[in-house]
Amino acid sequence: MQIPTEKPVVLSDLYGILARAVRVTVKDAPSRDAITLFESKNRKDLEDLEGSLLLETPTEWFHCMCFGSPALYLYERGGEFVQLTNHHGSSVRCSLWSSDVHVSNTEKWLSWFDQRGMTSPRQEVEAMRAQKEKRKRDWDRWLAAMPKAITGVWSGAQGQCGPRVDVAPLRAALERDVPNDKERILVLLEWFGSGAGPWSGFPSYEDAAEELLLGYPTTSIVEALQASAIRPAQAEGAARLFGGWSFRQQRPSGLKEVPDSLKKVLWNHVKNTKDTNKLERAAKSFAE
Repeated sequence: MQIPTEKPVVLSDLYGILARAVRVTVKDAPSRDAITLFESKNRKDLEDLEGSLLLETPTEWFHCMCFGSPALYLYERGGEFVQLTNHHGSSVRCSLWSSDVHVSNTEKWLSWFDQRGMTSPRQEVEAMRAQKEKRKRDWDRWLAAMPKAITGVWSGAQGQCGPRVDVAPLRAALERDVPNDKERILVLLEWFGSGAGPWSGFPSYEDAAEELLLGYPTTSIVEALQASAIRPAQAEGAARLFGGWSFRQQRPSGLKEVPDSLKKVLWNHVKNTKDTNKLERAAKSFAE
């Protein structure tokens, strides 16, 4: 994508304005009714801002989808101003240019806000970083729990159906390497019980285990669970399956095939959770 030519990025234009600016105002959003977070005519604040704003001229035009926060307004002596908006600590939008620009040193940029009592930019970046790390941990746990029979075909199955996983090659690999139905069901339950945690609003790749499990009759799943001692991850997978939206939609009477003794085991597994959505689903399915 080429950079539009009507307002190309010229970093020296912004730095020149920063050098001439007499006031900076920071608001929580780029809107008329936004709250003012900080305002200064102190030359040091402006010099520190210039020193913290290390930017890279983009090779391609890009625009973050959000409006940006906070919004900074730089005023020159004649009253003219330039607007900047912060986008997740990683890029900046400037009213001088058409494209956003990347911040080359996020720490310096965030520190300017920190030192002036504005903590929300760093809090947002840290929250995003923590979320990214959690997604990585969830993904690693999911891969580690994946049945060995399907590890070799998982990547290809992901690529064939966009965000959804094509379960046909997974099913074929499982049936080839794990010929016993009960064993296949148990490894799938353990896999389904090793997801990110929520029973609703979970990563789309976790649908694969549920879809494979729903390929078996409820009675077969029950028989597999009753055939041996239930491990915690298997109990989680079974509770999640029987208490989930898909099971209720596809098998409205399916819970009648789950014996009360098994429902009690699954309820005992879930009842102390702090996840209210999971608890409500489990209560409807196992504690009625």
